[in-house]
Amino acid sequence: MAPKDAWAAIRAFGLDLSFPTYKQQGTGTAEVPYLELIVLFSFIVFIWEFYLDLRQYGALQRKDVPEALTARIGELDQAAAAKAGGDAKGKGKDGSTTTTLLDRLTSKFDAARKYSIDKAHLGFVESVFSQAEATAMLMLGSMPWFWDLSVDLAGKWFGKAEDEYIVSLVFLGINMVIENVVHLPFSLWAVFVVEQRHGFNKQSLKDFFLDKVKAIILSALLGGPMTIAVLYVIKAGGPNFFLYLYLLVLAFQLVLLTIYPTIIAPIFNKYEPLPEDSELKSQIDALASRVKFPLTKVFVVDGSRRSAHSNAYFYGFFKNKRIVLFDTLLTQVGFDGEREGGREGEEKNEHIGAHGYIYISHSSLPPFLPSFLQVQHSELLSILAHELGHWAHSHTFQMFFVSQVHLFLAFFLFSSSLENADLFSSFGFAKRPTIIALFLFFQAIWSPVDKALSFAFTLWTRKNEFQVRAPSPPSHPPSLSSSLPSSFGFALFLFLLRDLRPGGRRERTSFAQHPL
Repeated sequence: MAPKDAWAAIRAFGLDLSFPTYKQQGTGTAEVPYLELIVLFSFIVFIWEFYLDLRQYGALQRKDVPEALTARIGELDQAAAAKAGGDAKGKGKDGSTTTTLLDRLTSKFDAARKYSIDKAHLGFVESVFSQAEATAMLMLGSMPWFWDLSVDLAGKWFGKAEDEYIVSLVFLGINMVIENVVHLPFSLWAVFVVEQRHGFNKQSLKDFFLDKVKAIILSALLGGPMTIAVLYVIKAGGPNFFLYLYLLVLAFQLVLLTIYPTIIAPIFNKYEPLPEDSELKSQIDALASRVKFPLTKVFVVDGSRRSAHSNAYFYGFFKNKRIVLFDTLLTQVGFDGEREGGREGEEKNEHIGAHGYIYISHSSLPPFLPSFLQVQHSELLSILAHELGHWAHSHTFQMFFVSQVHLFLAFFLFSSSLENADLFSSFGFAKRPTIIALFLFFQAIWSPVDKALSFAFTLWTRKNEFQVRAPSPPSHPPSLSSSLPSSFGFALFLFLLRDLRPGGRRERTSFAQHPL
């Protein structure tokens, strides 16, 4: 059977219809039905991921604590009891009884399970809605319709209906507004229902919308000029424009990573230096010196103004590294001797992960854990040591390098699809605007490739986590692996209010936390 006949069976899904519903005047018939193919692919991915989420949801219904979990926590209790001269059941030498870590795990396990279930409920609704919305927008021809609307608005507002740069900015603005409005109910529910119910949310409705407005303004100020620059490079760069486009985006990334902590982040939060004469600052400096981490400053950010979640991260280039600690984290480890018990829900924390060259690190501690272990700052230092282990193993640099290869490959393939007439026709375009070419490429052609690469990236990320936890080879400082004992690191993770029953397939295909 000829390829054209095979595509004819897929086009319009075998129905006597024509998609998209709205098409620009003069749109031809595409031999390759890219629109139908991307819809089919998106449903395959959606069904697979929904299946994994259902498996995970089923695991969350179990109310018993996993045996592997209790065994590892029992080992930690035994170690603590041996050090204190008592037994693993919390009975001391003098006959006094202390609550064990296993007891605390059992008491908090149901709260963690319910939090995960609430997040899963919202996730189910949002994923179904997003899939339905994306499919409807494609089939109805929203993209060519919004482009034609942008042409009309650019003519009415600026008298620039034929200026592709102005029309592209109007088009992006319309898409940004619609995206924010359509998904606003989910954001509100996540913050003011789910997070509020479990004691996380500390943000007012006013601050929530103020952050939204700030983000939109920043997107316009940074994204507008960058969009014009990208379009210009594509148009004026000739056959090798993909190389110049990559260099432009790389430069933009480096500028953003440079100005984000000093200019952009302070717009949303207040940053103050950790007191130089504090014990914690001295201990962090000593740890950094021990592993030859070029630390220059340590800051404290007022994360408590929005959430009870705790976190920490480090960032910077070359010899100028900085560490940022959330104030909620310092409260939980009893900074300056003030061991506040915390409000209900403050022990529930989250892992954000690594993005680009700024490594957002997992440094959360429940308020009761330090007092139980009878330590001051060693638990915080242990987590920082784990993250510095990623740096010592060059994981952050490797991640940056891989992301750049990923980006260059995408632009290279984009250059070969820029004049793909079928791609434009399939989505209802008679004209070939450059910004639309970018949209269609990343949505229709690059999306399957990106899914496959993201799976490989997930496997590699998990490998890095296990590498940091493994004993250090002679070429690495021994303190990196010894700073976070496996039993303590495992116990610490258990008290983060997340999925305590990570499903095997979901964990392997979508890395969202340190692997168990």
